[in-house]
Amino acid sequence: MDGDVLYILDGIGRKIVPISYLLGTFQQLDPIKLEVPFRRFAKTKTGFVGLTGGGQDNTLAFVDERGKLISSHFPNSIEFLMSPPKPFHKLVDGNEVRVLFNSSFNPEIIRVDNGVVEPFSGMEYEGELVKKPTNTNFVQDQSGFNQYRETLRN
Repeated sequence: MDGDVLYILDGIGRKIVPISYLLGTFQQLDPIKLEVPFRRFAKTKTGFVGLTGGGQDNTLAFVDERGKLISSHFPNSIEFLMSPPKPFHKLVDGNEVRVLFNSSFNPEIIRVDNGVVEPFSGMEYEGELVKKPTNTNFVQDQSGFNQYRETLRN
């Protein structure tokens, strides 16, 4: 959601369908055709960010408000296989809204609302900043994934 517009992903139709809900009525606006298929997405200040699907080489992609590809990131990443059910989160701080991305494999939280990938390290738990794990140098393949799972067991 952004303002009074609800954005719905039609993954099969490869489009985002905006629905205005101003004053309690719903009105479907013109669909936004996507150049790359999204599986999950979030609204950014300049368009949208999403996790691609369908065998794409890149995982995280930014598109403009018309659905045209701006940039893509994480080539051949295992994050494509390990995306959590809800990888995008809105963090509201006063009037500022930040969109954060996380995956199940990469311990870093990334800020994506400005249309670029930016590190984010402002998460707190019980008043203390959450620390990034020190051992994150896993090769992003099946072997590295198995090593990562071992660290979770420990």
